[in-house]
Amino acid sequence: MIEHIVACLRFSARKSGTFLPLIALAWLGTSCSSSKVTSFSNTKSPSKAPVTSIVTVMVDPRNEMRVAVEGHLKEQLEERGVRAYASNTKISGDVLQGDSEIARLALSDWGAEAVLVCRLTDRTDISAPPAFKSDKSDWKQAWGNESLQSTEFQADTWGGDVTVTVQMEGKLYRLSNSELLWVGYAQTKLGETTDAVKRIQSISRQIVSQLGKDGWIQ
Repeated sequence: MIEHIVACLRFSARKSGTFLPLIALAWLGTSCSSSKVTSFSNTKSPSKAPVTSIVTVMVDPRNEMRVAVEGHLKEQLEERGVRAYASNTKISGDVLQGDSEIARLALSDWGAEAVLVCRLTDRTDISAPPAFKSDKSDWKQAWGNESLQSTEFQADTWGGDVTVTVQMEGKLYRLSNSELLWVGYAQTKLGETTDAVKRIQSISRQIVSQLGKDGWIQ
């Protein structure tokens, strides 16, 4: 008898930890049973004109996850006519977690208008918009260690079907002044196990789609 090992996705707010290798999740079948996106725009922003260039940032301690998701976000944005750049091609995680102004200047190196910062979260319900701030505290917490959240994979041996819930937060900032323009929360429930990167790509696509629906990109 072949024993099926099912991987369950859980969310953890730990600042550090040991993560199982991505290769442990070799199943590639994916089926989305339900999806939900909630988003809020900064109504006080002086300009709601669509941005035409964006740097992508994926907050995750696993470099392979960051590279894959930032690249996927870049492709999704470029398909919509946005000039997009993956931050990992020039900027290390240490720079992002250091001085906030140095991080902003590094992200501004491409000359892009905005940065899209994405992270996996354990939020379950969002019913009201967050406070839209342009100060350094909000800009810094987009990727700072104190608020870092990521995923942890644990194998389960009982077999059978599982429903995996993946939740992602996306924040769009104007790079010239760190102004928070938009926040989106996407949630997808997958009926089958799949590769970890493919899980996250399935929901990062929703983030980009909602940016378009809300008028921040064409």
